[in-house]
Amino acid sequence: MGRSADQFLRGYDLTQAQLNVLIVLRYDHPDGCTQAELCRALSVRAANMTELIRRMESRDLITRGAHPDDERAWCVRLSRPGDLLLTEIEPVYYKLVEELMVGASQAELRQLSRQLEGFRERLEDLLDTVGAHSSSA
Repeated sequence: MGRSADQFLRGYDLTQAQLNVLIVLRYDHPDGCTQAELCRALSVRAANMTELIRRMESRDLITRGAHPDDERAWCVRLSRPGDLLLTEIEPVYYKLVEELMVGASQAELRQLSRQLEGFRERLEDLLDTVGAHSSSA
């Protein structure tokens, strides 16, 4: 699946991380969000998110503008071209995911989901620890 998904996304000059940003913006933050909120949603470090956002903005997949509630923050939004690209990609991408899951029982899928959630939580804790050390240095 990993290689198939990567190959599929390369055909659109897109990375998995960029696809994840598009999905989060569409479904979790349709009115936009800060880069910090994206970092939390995707368990990504701020420095990595800044570069990711810059690349996506240069391709007009997202827009960045003044945040309505915080003048110190940028508001990141899904652009029309980004929305159209996601609409085109999603059905095929999710079909690849579905093919990966063929043969897995509901119990196995629940177990996998719990394991992935545990990894995500530990990663967030690790990133918080690293962030606390770097800000105190």
